[in-house]
Parts: sequence; C-alpha cells; structure tokens
Amino acid sequence: MTQQQYDQQAVVAQVAQVAEVAAWQRSSFTAVIHGESGGGKSTLADSVPGPRLVLDAEGGSEYTPSWPKQIWNPLLYAPPGVQGCEPGQEVCAETVRVIVRDWATWARVHQWLDSGMHPFKSAILDSLTEIQKRCRDAIRGTERMQTQHWGDLLIEMEAVVRRMRDIAKDPANPLQNVIFLTLTDDKNGGLFRPFLQGSLQKALPGFVDLVGFLYTEQAADGQGLLRRLMIQPYGQYVAKDRTHVLSRTFGSVVALKDIDTGAGGYDLTDFINILEGRYNAGPANTGGIQQ
Repeated sequence: MTQQQYDQQAVVAQVAQVAEVAAWQRSSFTAVIHGESGGGKSTLADSVPGPRLVLDAEGGSEYTPSWPKQIWNPLLYAPPGVQGCEPGQEVCAETVRVIVRDWATWARVHQWLDSGMHPFKSAILDSLTEIQKRCRDAIRGTERMQTQHWGDLLIEMEAVVRRMRDIAKDPANPLQNVIFLTLTDDKNGGLFRPFLQGSLQKALPGFVDLVGFLYTEQAADGQGLLRRLMIQPYGQYVAKDRTHVLSRTFGSVVALKDIDTGAGGYDLTDFINILEGRYNAGPANTGGIQQ
C-alpha cells in the first residue's frame, strides 16, 4: 500500500468515525401531551419538525395548519418518497396522514418505521387513547373484556410506546421525535393524568422525555384564550421534564403560540431547537434562532 492510499483510507475512516459520533449525539425527543378535547393538542403536535407522520385515529390532523398533506395507506403502499409508494407520492409532503381504523394498520406502519426505510423525522400518535381502543377491539373481538384481555392489552400498548421511543433513540433511523397525544383523566385518584385504560396510565410518563398538560386560560383583556403547557408537576396535574433544559428555560409553564395566528409563545420545534442548542429563548415570548 502506498502512503497516498494509506492516507486516503485514514481520511475515510476518520470521516466515518465523525459521522458515527454525530449520529449518536443527535437529539431525539419523546413527549406525551394530555389535555381536554378541543384544547389544541393536535395543533401543537403539528409544530414538530417535518416530514411528520400522523397516525390519526380521531381525524384531528385534517385541519391542522401544516400544508401540504398526503394520505398514506400502509397496507397497500410504501411510504411517500420511497420506492413502491403510491403513484403521485414520489415526493413526500411535510405532513403525511395515516387513518388508523384498525390494529392491522398500526402494525404495518410500525414495520415501516422500524425498518428505517421512510422519510419521516417526526411521528405523532393522535391519539394514544383512541389507538389503545383499536388494540382493545383487536384483542377482545366480539367478547367482553376478560382478565386475560386486560393483561394482553397492557403488554401490547406498552410495546407500542417502547418501540416508538426506541426507534426515535436509534441513530440509524431517520425518526427522531415521537409525540403521543391523549385526553386527560381527572377521575382517577384525584389526579389530572393522561387518559388510558389499565396500568399503562401510570406507567406511560416513565417512557418519555416530557409530559405536558395543555390547558387554556382567559386573556387578561378578556379577549380570547391563551394556551399554556405545564411541564412540571403541580398539585393534581401530572407533568414532567426529564430534560431539565426546558424547565430551566421556561419555568414550569410554557406560553404557547396563538392557535390562529402563530404569534407569541413557543411550539415543539422551538423545544427541539433549544434541546439541540440552536435556540436562545431569552425573555418569555421574545426568543430567536441563533445565527
């Protein structure tokens, strides 16, 4: 081997090592957002970086702000932008919707995501509450839920959450961000917590980086509603920030952007930019991207 060939191989090896380190150091973000119906959870999730995949079991993503949107049928085609995709979807849109009518649809989507053969940077499960019901229907069939069924439901749904989290943490997979949306349950032990059936309700917060409680309050001038995201536990409200970075930046409550105008406050892309060190939040509602 000549010195030139040796030097070339050394450069290639160094570049590969740098790329591997960069991959392992990339930021991933997993979150549960819970709140009352109509509070703006789907709109907040829509602000996660694209291309984003929405597993839509409620129809909430049809009217979110991002555009353009595509609908993907995973039972028939590969993801948009991938060989084998539906004709006309050779270029992936910023938002791709999968209508989750049954458990088989979720299972096929998971196979594609786990393979890494997809263009998605973010995934949204809207909502985990409804997807759990699809799983329940697949387990029980036409029967009433029995004791064994509840055990099977817990196993399957814990696997859903863990697998999605693990895919986001895998540096070889394009998916970096996973957002789980749920309703809020205020009838279980006096706590306002993510609404799921069975033991997963208590276990869910342990699987993710952030648990946010989304609520609204009247503006000081009485004109309109302001959206807030609680990211630290307070009283009866279940929330958490494993990153600690977001809490140091915002405190326990984050002012969110206006649902109609997008003005003021912050969104999930801002959260991720802060975690990746690309954003200086500064005083509340006055942040800016570092140049």
